[in-house]
Amino acid sequence: ADVIGRMDSQGNITKVAELMSANTDFFDDLTYEQANGVVSHRTTVRSGLPEVAWRQLYKGVQPSKSTVTTVDEPIGMLEGRSVIDSKLLALNGNDAAWRLSEDSAFLQSMRKKVAENLFGINTPEAEGFTGFPQRFAALDAENAKNIISAGGSGNTNTSIWLVVWSPQTVTAVYPKGSTAGLQARDLGEDTIYDDAGRPFQANSTLFQWDMGLSVRDWRYVVRIANIDTGALTETAATGANLLSLMARACRRIEDLTAGRAAFYMNRDTAEMLDLQHVNQIKNSTLTFEDAGGRQVTKFRGIPVRIVDAISNAEPAVK
Repeated sequence: ADVIGRMDSQGNITKVAELMSANTDFFDDLTYEQANGVVSHRTTVRSGLPEVAWRQLYKGVQPSKSTVTTVDEPIGMLEGRSVIDSKLLALNGNDAAWRLSEDSAFLQSMRKKVAENLFGINTPEAEGFTGFPQRFAALDAENAKNIISAGGSGNTNTSIWLVVWSPQTVTAVYPKGSTAGLQARDLGEDTIYDDAGRPFQANSTLFQWDMGLSVRDWRYVVRIANIDTGALTETAATGANLLSLMARACRRIEDLTAGRAAFYMNRDTAEMLDLQHVNQIKNSTLTFEDAGGRQVTKFRGIPVRIVDAISNAEPAVK
């Protein structure tokens, strides 16, 4: 049944419909930096600028220096292992294509897990890394300037994120001496035991993704929080005006040219953004462009990415 389910009437491998997979276009935006540790990355975050002064002839100025805070960013080690019965591979007669169709589910699952860690509101697992929501979580925090409240309350809210990726602003990190991104390793054929302890031959693939998040400068992240999903309307007559909020977010960023900028929202919010764009077409700065064979929505030239991990049930940020 597994073989037939992935083959058409001519016996060819068909594309698996990943109905449960998450859209993870934002991986195109990530920048990576090698960490200075194996399980964590120690970095300095600038917390204050040096003092400067106007100078007079024959008079000096007081020496000064910037102030920095040392931060240790944890690195999570994500793993998955695919096990396929060797007999099933032999029956299929197309080992490489069959394994690709089977392993694609693991690739989707790992990308989904990383997205949830980055943008999900749930507390990250102890073995994971600290995502964005945990860093931009209070309207009275030091970085509250970069949290824009859309006025929602209760637990039916969502967020839009604007992030400028670069090694100097916000970047993903990977362990010292390793390789960035998702890695797959063919472990070959081995003897595996079923639940009853009976042996059989199987081929295994090991998937590994070691990653952390370093926010060196919070001024390059903006969270548009408290968007009441139930109050959104196509005309923006009531509820949040997404285009206006995104315009405000652009102005909160210190320098949009400092790295690779992108907006992130879930597909429900993206749909409402499109509808509000249609109703405000004369004054809208939303555009649709083709990039690498895919249509990309842009706001003021900044790509808009869909991330399913961004919830519609966020509690209000206070």
